[in-house]
Amino acid sequence: MDQKTPITYSFGPRETRGVVLGLRAGQLLALSIGVLGAITAIRSGPGIVSLLAGLLIASLMGLVALMPVGHLTIEQWAPAVAGYLWRGLAGQRRWTSRAHLAGHRSGAPFRQPLPRSLQGVEIMGLGPVLAGGREMGYLKDRRRAAYAAVLAVRGDSFALLDRAEQDLRVSMWSSVIAGFGLRSSVIRRLQWVDRTLPEDREALDRYLEDCRAADADPEAVSSYRELIEQATSAAQRHEGFLVVQIDQRRVWKQARQNGERDLDKVAGLMLYQQLRELEEWLRSAELGVDGHLTVRGLAGCLRYGFEPERRGLDAVRERGGGEAGPAAGCAGPTASDERWAYYRTGRWYHATYYVEEWPRVEVGPDFLRPLLLGAVESPYLRTVSMALEPVPSHRANLEVRRARVADVTDERQRQRLGQLVTARQDREREHTERTERELADGHVSVRFAGYVTVTAPNATELENACSEVEQQAAQARLVLSRVYGDQEMAFTLTLPICRGLP
Repeated sequence: MDQKTPITYSFGPRETRGVVLGLRAGQLLALSIGVLGAITAIRSGPGIVSLLAGLLIASLMGLVALMPVGHLTIEQWAPAVAGYLWRGLAGQRRWTSRAHLAGHRSGAPFRQPLPRSLQGVEIMGLGPVLAGGREMGYLKDRRRAAYAAVLAVRGDSFALLDRAEQDLRVSMWSSVIAGFGLRSSVIRRLQWVDRTLPEDREALDRYLEDCRAADADPEAVSSYRELIEQATSAAQRHEGFLVVQIDQRRVWKQARQNGERDLDKVAGLMLYQQLRELEEWLRSAELGVDGHLTVRGLAGCLRYGFEPERRGLDAVRERGGGEAGPAAGCAGPTASDERWAYYRTGRWYHATYYVEEWPRVEVGPDFLRPLLLGAVESPYLRTVSMALEPVPSHRANLEVRRARVADVTDERQRQRLGQLVTARQDREREHTERTERELADGHVSVRFAGYVTVTAPNATELENACSEVEQQAAQARLVLSRVYGDQEMAFTLTLPICRGLP
């Protein structure tokens, strides 16, 4: 019996293509300033002093453009350092909720301002009549001129499937993404989020009491109860979300066609239709779907990312007869404090990484297992997120042609100057050529970026959590880079609001 060769996957190198000879725009600007400054200093007057001043200016700007500090050059660090210092001087690194000052109000619900990173984000709702009998919550992001809605999804033991079944699931998911790469699709971006959260011991007790057989062996039940009692707070469980984002320009076009003036309502209807189609595709791909989030469910999804313990408090209120989840106006944290290397919300400390390099060797479909499933046995919480943007074929072909022209031009300039072409540059060129062939064969180009946020109750444990996630990412053949200087904004990239791509 013939056995099929297992399918493997690999990613191209991260593009380092510059403007001229591999130099970025920032490097060219710094070098230009250095040359102009040196010429100005030398021409300011005769003598050795002017010459030395010119050489000093040129040398300093050369260091700014080319000298690495860590994994970045000084000119790459400059925006993060300047922004961090400016927010400190302006008092924008700390934020405190004012919800406790509102008291109880009748009529319109209280809506408190959100932190700097979420300003312009508003939670809206589409009524049950328009949303198939169940209210749907969705987001309006004014800063990015987009709307987004969230599906709650779940994995069905992907890691336990055999290799052939895993490959089949991956190909099904690829077909789902490819469907959104068509020019006619209204979906702008997708995002999947996998989040770990502390296991609820009371939920385990309730599950045992609700699901045990009436004639269950008393000794077995007693043994299960002892096991639950011995469970530590490190027990984790996963929750997954799939976010769909549409562009506001598409909403305007649809509103004009329908003669509708309420853009928010049109956006909600469009998102509901897209979620219905996506849900059908996911079910056909044998992926579990729990349906779209309500307004309170969406608010809770955001709030629990900031402060995980709020989930337990809201669950207690719900069991007492209250509504599930926080109100739409209370989706932010209680308080926040941004530092150079972490972001604090309430009593929780967060550190966010971006995936700098994806596997460039052949890997299987479950290569992320060390990163995703390693969190189950960890005492720390983490969130893994990936933002994807299917690129229409006409735009993808245009971008590839530009890249090919840039590669050829850069190679000729290097040959003219006698510079060597590195192996990495060869791999980048080969990856561009392979992408062009795949587009010609009818494949869909997808822009994507990955982020990981680790969460711990104090700064010391946060560093332990960071060391742990870096090791597990290395097992998954990923290179993680910690964000410095803008941890608050980076944290929002792992919230289900479909950010993370320029």
